[in-house]
Amino acid sequence: YPPLVDIPPMLDRLVRADLFDRIARNGYACFDPSPPDTIATVLEFRHDGLDQYFYAVDPEEIRAIDAGKVGAWTRTGKTFRVVTMRGCPLSSPNTVVYRFAGKPGIGSHFFTRERAECHAIDQKGQWDFEGIAFYAAPLAADGTCSGGRVPLYRMWRPFGVSNHRFATDPAVVTQMVTQGWIGEGAAMCVLPGER
Repeated sequence: YPPLVDIPPMLDRLVRADLFDRIARNGYACFDPSPPDTIATVLEFRHDGLDQYFYAVDPEEIRAIDAGKVGAWTRTGKTFRVVTMRGCPLSSPNTVVYRFAGKPGIGSHFFTRERAECHAIDQKGQWDFEGIAFYAAPLAADGTCSGGRVPLYRMWRPFGVSNHRFATDPAVVTQMVTQGWIGEGAAMCVLPGER
């Protein structure tokens, strides 16, 4: 709404005009039809000197990395697809995925969609909360993904400087585990179609 519009009468007019699919008490509303989700590709980068992996979805961040403005990071060719903006938050199975940056000597970056894990990581004081990175769906109770989504696996390196790696390819998980990384299992469900 424009800043000076009286919201209750405006909302009442929109409801009577039958422009909403549904309305929720939290203030979200979806138009019918709702716009589609905005989808983007997350790129994996590696820094050979640091032996670290990093993930970026923001075009400006990717341009800065490709230009060498933040060090000697190179693309690995591994990617996965995510929702960066939900068309209708009320009907979307996707929820926020948070990004943390490790303080010097702690690690590169870390993603989680679990609020309890987000809180626990934040309380340790070793990671800086960077906000919402993208949106992803939760795993089903049996650990699978639904709606055509695929599992995004998370691996952790417990030696040297801590680092996490994310992949949709189980072969990458096997490769990293043979190098001493710990496979943490599927962390969330993302869109298919990348490698």
